Amino acid sequence: MLQKKIVRAQSFLTRHAALFSCPLCSSDMHLAHTQFCCQNGHRFDLNKKGYLNFLTKKIPSDYDFAMLQARRRVILAHTYQAVLEVIAAYLPQRPYCLLDVGCGESSFGHLLKTQNMTYVGLDISKDGIQLASDYVEDDFFACLADLTRLPFADKSFDVVLDFLSPAHYQMFAKVLKNDGYLIKIVPGTNYLQQLRQAFYCDQKQYSNKRVVDRLAKETTIISHEHLCYTTSIAPALREDVLKMSPIHWNSDREKWASLVIDELTIDMEIFICQKK
Repeated sequence: MLQKKIVRAQSFLTRHAALFSCPLCSSDMHLAHTQFCCQNGHRFDLNKKGYLNFLTKKIPSDYDFAMLQARRRVILAHTYQAVLEVIAAYLPQRPYCLLDVGCGESSFGHLLKTQNMTYVGLDISKDGIQLASDYVEDDFFACLADLTRLPFADKSFDVVLDFLSPAHYQMFAKVLKNDGYLIKIVPGTNYLQQLRQAFYCDQKQYSNKRVVDRLAKETTIISHEHLCYTTSIAPALREDVLKMSPIHWNSDREKWASLVIDELTIDMEIFICQKK
């Protein structure tokens, strides 16, 4: 019989408590039944769905269930398989701990997961973390947390994965081991160009120069790969493709009935970085 999510989450937190530190006082943490506690008395309830909420205040997020479920279906259909294969080639062969920032529903982490990996995902989207808890196991966990106040011990992760998400390089450097590294994926100029053309007639070309310049300033880039390909979209996924990205926000909803996206361009730059 499949264990309840909260039981699986308790197993993870018991085994991997050393990865965490209190986001309020930075002290060590331990599990006490369904509460994750620090030595100074700060307590965080373990949700029955199998996740922790480390947020000290509610942070609004436009990433809701409908959008994230659509995103999950598109990802699990292996739309990003070539990108994941490049990332996997840079992951350690030995046992290691990976932090996935801005994990959403954790489908990328689910597809990357191997026996060597202990995975922790974080996001500010409650809907995203509820969906991510579907994957919780002894070595897979996700939590609500603020990127500016990470609830993790110093030098606790071998790899930080930042897949199309905001970055906080000081926090990354804090939680990475001395020989750890950041894998940052940045959208290229033609990423999801079919969606931009459909919703906005591609009026403004995307540029990642500002993001890449900041990355080069804050980290030491040790490797860089550019991957661009076009993949066909099955009819069953066409509506999901329209919903999965922020590109559709504030778009003309009347256009949706006539839109047919039957292929999608995946254009990404993958950077492997060490802290300075």
